[in-house]
Amino acid sequence: MGREWLERVRAGWAAMVARRRERLRRVAGVARADDARRGSDWTTAVEGYRSYLLRRPRDIGVGIRLARTLHAAGRLDEAEVLIVALQRARPDKAELAELAASVRAARTASVPVAEYEAFRRALTLPELPPTAPPTALPPGRVTALIDARDASASRIELTRASLRRSEVSVDAVVVWSGDQPPPLEAQPVLLLDAGVTLDPRGLGWLLHAAQATGAAAAYGDDDQAVGEGEATIRLRPAFRSAFHPLDLATAPSAPAAILFRSGELGGFATTRDRRVLLAEAAGSGTVAHVPLVLATAHDAAGSPADVPTMGRDGPGETTILAIIPTRDEGAVLEKMIASLRSRASRPDRLDILVVDNGSRDPDTLALLARLGDEGRIRVLTIDEPFNWSRLNNLAAAGAGAEAEILLFANNDMQMLTEGWDDRLRQSLLLPGVGVVGARLVYPNGRIQHAGMALGALDGRPVHEGLGASPDDGGPLDRWRRNRPAAAVTGAFMGVRREVFEQVGGFNAVEFAVGCNDIDFCLRVREQGWSVLYAADLELFHLESHSRGHDDGEARMRRAQGELEALFRIWGDEARRDPGRNPHWVNHETLLYYGLRQPDREAAEAWIARSTDLWRVRRREG
Repeated sequence: MGREWLERVRAGWAAMVARRRERLRRVAGVARADDARRGSDWTTAVEGYRSYLLRRPRDIGVGIRLARTLHAAGRLDEAEVLIVALQRARPDKAELAELAASVRAARTASVPVAEYEAFRRALTLPELPPTAPPTALPPGRVTALIDARDASASRIELTRASLRRSEVSVDAVVVWSGDQPPPLEAQPVLLLDAGVTLDPRGLGWLLHAAQATGAAAAYGDDDQAVGEGEATIRLRPAFRSAFHPLDLATAPSAPAAILFRSGELGGFATTRDRRVLLAEAAGSGTVAHVPLVLATAHDAAGSPADVPTMGRDGPGETTILAIIPTRDEGAVLEKMIASLRSRASRPDRLDILVVDNGSRDPDTLALLARLGDEGRIRVLTIDEPFNWSRLNNLAAAGAGAEAEILLFANNDMQMLTEGWDDRLRQSLLLPGVGVVGARLVYPNGRIQHAGMALGALDGRPVHEGLGASPDDGGPLDRWRRNRPAAAVTGAFMGVRREVFEQVGGFNAVEFAVGCNDIDFCLRVREQGWSVLYAADLELFHLESHSRGHDDGEARMRRAQGELEALFRIWGDEARRDPGRNPHWVNHETLLYYGLRQPDREAAEAWIARSTDLWRVRRREG
């Protein structure tokens, strides 16, 4: 009887506390936030919940409501930051674990906050190489320039404090408000925004990279943080590619800390965009990248910056020759041809050459004859065993000799981008670009190709973004922005005529069917040209509709032989991808599945070639 009475008292007390808490919540505006949430007015609901939590931060129930609202609004980073903080306060709350799993399921390529936070808390930068002196650049002095325009005193002090903890001391700290040009001399300058903290070993690694490579500038990886002290939560790691001006042009953010060999750069006083300053430094030398998290930008919980547009000249008057090999499959071929012509800005400057590789289907033969009579296509008949490289070489050398741009395309696709031809022309006008590939999607809209990653799948190449959601941008938005790639697929590949001739076309001896596109891109890069993945060119792709997949025993042997030939010719270059930061660990085709800390040897190896990783070297012997 006594125990039952006690339980009733406890239940009554809990109910009274709950009623009182709900009354307080109503008075404080939580009810209005609840109504806004039910009406899908996410902004009002978030503001209401946050206003309440500023006064009562320990109310886990309202915190969970806010997290669910942020999740529903698609603000996943903010939702995860809040969930991590709530789990620290109530690790026993099963509802929080379920909510965290739901948020993680809503994303694919970006790193979940909870997982990155655990990785980051255990992270310690490797010690500097023994060959790296503490004062790496003559005259042995470094000025730290803190860009404090519109910054609070607390943010300035946060950055100053991190510099005081640096294992390599700075000679001077200049806090620049922007009222006048910063007083800099011809000596190394470390540039940071107020609110950026540098790892104690960060400056040492930057100095080592600049000295080891002779670069005009050096930068590393970084992340962002919200909160203060022990409550700090880190998120949005920026694991960057090896430096390339075309990657820098569209990167959603600039490196948080950059070491310039000399302060005599004119852009300091005129721009806040460190991408511009790095481009200026690259014009006077090279730029080195350190694959380590050297800096953190604090209080950066807002949305990522918009991806800038890559600067391009007008499209010009160049003629495009589209070369499309086919064997039968007239229905899909007709759709591809129609989509190219209907979505071209200048169909009069588009020439389509269909390479008929032994079609027997009467409907296909009739289609080719009709389209040829109408002047919509030309037909080159080559009735011999299928050799993709040879077919394209013969077409380019013969009927396409006058075209300035060669477009190699599969028959089993449909163009989705209006004005695609001008976009291709513009991309191939960018300085140093020799090859352009496109974003390919499956019938369900999921990504099939967003560039190719080398060495990712047990050393083999694999398509980036394979199977990802159409809305998934990948790390640093790499699947929806134009950027350099190690290689692109030959299913849609635009090439400058001069580049095609310079490298000798496709290798029809070693790579009749597979790996020909990768070998070609490697030879293009060997000659100093860049390969560009153009996310603003999108096509629907059935993938291997005519030829089929490499699933038969004979085809599998042939594919394996071509892969072995690729490694025999190129060695480690066929496994090295300068666009994929060594922090990333893949799981089969999921290229950004997990994280690892590069050790000192791995970081040194990357730095040693970071200024020319994009230019490959053929295997000796």
